[in-house]
Amino acid sequence: MEFPPFWKLLEQMGIELPEPDRLRKPPATRNQARKTRSRRRPSSTAGEAEEQIAQEMLDLMGALQMMAAIEEFASLTADAPQGESQLESQIRSACFAPQMQPARDCWIPFGETVEVGGYEIPGMVYVGDNLASLRHHGVEPCLIRPCLNVSRRKSDYSKPPAAYNPSYTQMREADRAAYLAWSAGGRCDPKAHSSYVWLFYYGLERRLLHDLLKQQQDDRWLSELRQIAVEIKRLKKLYGNPVANWSFDHKSTALLEICDLLLSSGQSALSADLDKAPLLSLQIGLGQMVKQKQPLPADWAFAWYAKLANNPLPTAAQRCPAEFKTLFERRYHEAYGAGMVVKPGKAKLSVGYFPSSPSFGRLVDVPVGDLPDLSRLTAKLNKISELIYACRMELEPLSRLLGRNASAKGTAAAIALLPPDLMEQHGGKTLKSLKAWLEKQFAAAPMPLISGQELLKHWSGSHPDKLTVSEAHNLSKLLEQLGYGLEPDPRFGGALPNAKNSFVLFPWPPEHPDSLSLPYLDAILQVQMALAVANGDTEASPSEQEYLQRQIAQFPNLSDPERIRLQAHFQLLLHQAPALRNLKARIQRMHPQNRATVPQLLLRVAAADAPINPNEVKLLEKAYKLLELDPQQLYSDIHDQSTLPEPLHEPLHEPLHEPVTVLKASRSKGHKIPARSQAGLDMSLVQSKIAESQEISGLLANIFTESDAPTQLVDQPKNQPKNQSKNQSKAKKSKKPAARPVLVDGLDAPHSELLRALGQQEIWPRQQLVALASRLDLMLDGALEVINELAFERTDEPVTEGEDEIEVNQTVLQELLG
Repeated sequence: MEFPPFWKLLEQMGIELPEPDRLRKPPATRNQARKTRSRRRPSSTAGEAEEQIAQEMLDLMGALQMMAAIEEFASLTADAPQGESQLESQIRSACFAPQMQPARDCWIPFGETVEVGGYEIPGMVYVGDNLASLRHHGVEPCLIRPCLNVSRRKSDYSKPPAAYNPSYTQMREADRAAYLAWSAGGRCDPKAHSSYVWLFYYGLERRLLHDLLKQQQDDRWLSELRQIAVEIKRLKKLYGNPVANWSFDHKSTALLEICDLLLSSGQSALSADLDKAPLLSLQIGLGQMVKQKQPLPADWAFAWYAKLANNPLPTAAQRCPAEFKTLFERRYHEAYGAGMVVKPGKAKLSVGYFPSSPSFGRLVDVPVGDLPDLSRLTAKLNKISELIYACRMELEPLSRLLGRNASAKGTAAAIALLPPDLMEQHGGKTLKSLKAWLEKQFAAAPMPLISGQELLKHWSGSHPDKLTVSEAHNLSKLLEQLGYGLEPDPRFGGALPNAKNSFVLFPWPPEHPDSLSLPYLDAILQVQMALAVANGDTEASPSEQEYLQRQIAQFPNLSDPERIRLQAHFQLLLHQAPALRNLKARIQRMHPQNRATVPQLLLRVAAADAPINPNEVKLLEKAYKLLELDPQQLYSDIHDQSTLPEPLHEPLHEPLHEPVTVLKASRSKGHKIPARSQAGLDMSLVQSKIAESQEISGLLANIFTESDAPTQLVDQPKNQPKNQSKNQSKAKKSKKPAARPVLVDGLDAPHSELLRALGQQEIWPRQQLVALASRLDLMLDGALEVINELAFERTDEPVTEGEDEIEVNQTVLQELLG
């Protein structure tokens, strides 16, 4: 065993040695110095003899002082055992400090005081001369030893000790006085240095984890345990700053958990909020549930994953914690009902605490009973992890929104991104206000027409006067989840809401198609063309409107939700009259069989209120041209239409131009052609129009322009119509059917083609892209906005950047192309 230098032992006992540097110098060194001096000078002179005598006197005085110090040290120790010298006993006592006193004789309980060095010290400390540490060598670090000197001079407990010595015995005199002064003041001065707080804390650890754990539990035991817990809480509040003194805060928290465990006799004393419950309480509570084969509630499963297993929660759980927990509870109950039942493993729960006091030097085990240890059960934890991931994906859109704009929380834009079953609980005042406004609108009309400005008042978007593509889609989704539809719907190619346009709201059933079918697109196009012709009288008459409404109810191959949406679109068209020239591209994509029925519908709508007037004839000519029919055929059809005896509201299932004409079928029924009425069609005008149409038919194709981009979100027909107008060029006649476009997920055909074209270069001059977008019937800025919005939703990065020179992010582009 290695001993410390003897003079250090004396200093620790409070004994000061004279001229320590001189006394510590080895004799051999001093003799060598004398020999060196003797070589330099002859020793025959009288001065040299006097100097040698003086040096010997000094050595003798030092030896006498050393003997006096040893006698003083010996007076402080007990008698040596038999066969051991007094000096050996003193050294052994100073180095090993055997337990000459039991701990119960040294402990000063709460409520009592003891005087040490002139200070009145309150209880809950160990005071004595010789209390061994728990490692059975050395003195107990927290023991206050009255036999050791203290010095009030320069004692200041707000300053750290002169040397880091986690032991009262090893402290210097001034530091001992500082510790006693802090204790005498009630140990409540927040300015005290943490070293003195730790020294007192060592005593509480020893009393709790060594003395009390070995004692029989009774009322006195519980009373003292509560007193220690209260004292630790008091110290933690005063000195447990999580930033300035993190270690003390951490250790005191762990020791308080041990106190709570012992006070509850192994029963889990949990708070209502599991987020604030101690880890030890969670371990015991889970162990008890598993042992009793109880179903694990959702909040306990979440706490197991997040706190006990120490798994990091996804970003969505950090940005919207309340929504994440609610969603997890619902998905957990959907998957496991009352909760999953965990089968206990063989491993048993053991609770350990590693004391801060150097007296222990080991981990202390605290008894918790026969409970299973869940830390090794990974199968059930993996099931919980899968639910956590699923909840993360459901809340990912909301998380991205809050990541870009934290102030959007609670707005309609954020509520729209919530899963449907969370809206009622987390919609708040915003959702209540929106519902009240919708109920007010529908109280006035079954399908109310609202302005875009009024609609934007209930939406907190990035721009006050318009919505981006993703915002418009989210608005439609929010209304849909509340049981309402919006027409035109931006998700199906409708215009983006802004302060200038208008919309129609309508009741939308929960079960509805997620896309527009081809029959619906054909039906809506026919209604638009019919109203464009009917508006030749400046606006559709009530008779024309009534006929179209009946026709909407009779269009074949439409589902009930599609008929409701078609009625809403019809209401919108009554206030926003369509123009035929804007329908050109969509008419060209119309199925040939459906295109054949359009002329009959147009003629019947035009004749629903009165004989067809000249303005309607002009519009019918344009419609025939768009349908790639000979305009001269129009007048023959007008004449045939005037001879029909059937009611005008007869459903249209057969096309007008078939091998068996309408006129021949009428004759087979025996009907005569009625005489021309004076209020009927002006045939002279018809004849003039026939002649005129031959002159201008070649010019019509150049007059009509296309302004609408394709909006179909369903598969396009593989072949274009084969009926060709007589006035078409040979090049158009020889044009091959268009190949079926491959759509990018989330984009229509023109935008998909533009996105693929962007991948050909990394940098584009703006004029080249303007020309490219124009060939696709797109406006460049609007098209890039649509593409970039989709990119932001999926990658949080745009595809293009720049104005004059547009740079393309090829990585993002390839990710969109998939």
